[in-house]
Amino acid sequence: MSSLPGSFALWATVVAGSSPPALPYQSATPHVGSTSCAGSSCHGITATWQRLEGSNVKQTEHIVWRREDAHARAYDTLLSERSLRIAQNLGLDAAHTAGVCLDCHADNPRSTERTFVQSQGVGCEACHGGARDWLSTHVTADSHADNLAAGLFPTEDPVERARLCLSCHLGNADKSVGHRILGAGHPRLGFELDTFSAIQPAHYVVDSDYLQRKGVVRPARTWAVGQAIAATLRLETLAHPERGRDGLYPELSLYDCHACHHPQEALRFESRASVPTAPGRPRFDDAHLLMLRAVASQVAPEQARQLAAGQIALHAASDHDWATLHAAAADLAVTTQALARTLAAWSPTPEVLWATLHAVVRLGAQGEYTDYAAAEQATMALGALLSGLERTHGIEPAPLSALSTALEGCYAATEDEAAWSPPAFREALATFAAASESR
Repeated sequence: MSSLPGSFALWATVVAGSSPPALPYQSATPHVGSTSCAGSSCHGITATWQRLEGSNVKQTEHIVWRREDAHARAYDTLLSERSLRIAQNLGLDAAHTAGVCLDCHADNPRSTERTFVQSQGVGCEACHGGARDWLSTHVTADSHADNLAAGLFPTEDPVERARLCLSCHLGNADKSVGHRILGAGHPRLGFELDTFSAIQPAHYVVDSDYLQRKGVVRPARTWAVGQAIAATLRLETLAHPERGRDGLYPELSLYDCHACHHPQEALRFESRASVPTAPGRPRFDDAHLLMLRAVASQVAPEQARQLAAGQIALHAASDHDWATLHAAAADLAVTTQALARTLAAWSPTPEVLWATLHAVVRLGAQGEYTDYAAAEQATMALGALLSGLERTHGIEPAPLSALSTALEGCYAATEDEAAWSPPAFREALATFAAASESR
């Protein structure tokens, strides 16, 4: 059996021959606060007509973040009545002073040298890294590589963006929303990298200068890499002898929430041929693994076969003992880690995008989306793949419009998780499938 490397060490091999940069909160470089970026000659102008001649950025970035981005209001959430109740349930004095909450609802770096207030929310440096060393050089640097060398975090890299975003939106070895926090009242976390990137108010323009500095944006690759890294992080936690357990129980945030959380009179359980899990047993949330199977079947068939076999072995191990489960999770993490490397170098073509889209649909037809989380991820996957087809000119306007309309049915079927109905989603997915076949 393979052993899983320690926390974050596994990402050193995602890009062969390189070590991953420290995430912004891990770096010892001091954070100086978002107001340092807000000058009228930098990123704080209020209208594009004020833009400085020769500037290669919008210069409205701080205003867009402050006025439109939910990250700027993340700290304010900690002051709500619900957050107060969650804190009380967890035995905390208050959410807005608790490190476990500030880790994701504010910029909460490990560096003790700070010149900012956390009430600014998830600010610039929470994503771009402590700015002390690059605040001046990013104005005068000759290249983007110079900025990165000075400590700017490479958010344009899909692997690093996934590590960054998932550190809060899923959790890692340092911070997570475990089952105890969910039980105290925290909402369930459901995240897909490309979708969530796309719905954020853009504080940048993908123009020729952006492409020259940071490369081509590929939605499908962002989606695929995000799935690989999310799967690996979940498996890393499951395989860990401490983080994968909570007393006598497994860490239940890793399992399908709705297998237990639904009215008893609602006969929700549906068997899956690929999952030997009996009724009444928690089932590992394998939504990211399913998406990986879909894309790997087209990009890396051999790795897809290893993934499918490992997925079955993982579910079967849940009926054995801790050692068997930990070993199965560690083995499968090796496969998902390798897929992250493969997908990071993937340049999607229209043909492969169409094949992947059909693979996602086919898994649904095979009965794999009985869990809400899987249907949720499949819906967002189809959106990312359609976006990729549009970007690569692999679809004409008329079929794109028809498929987008059909996809709205999938979004509607997954809009309310409390009213989740597998048959309703299957019907919506069948409508989408019919539209995809008539392109």
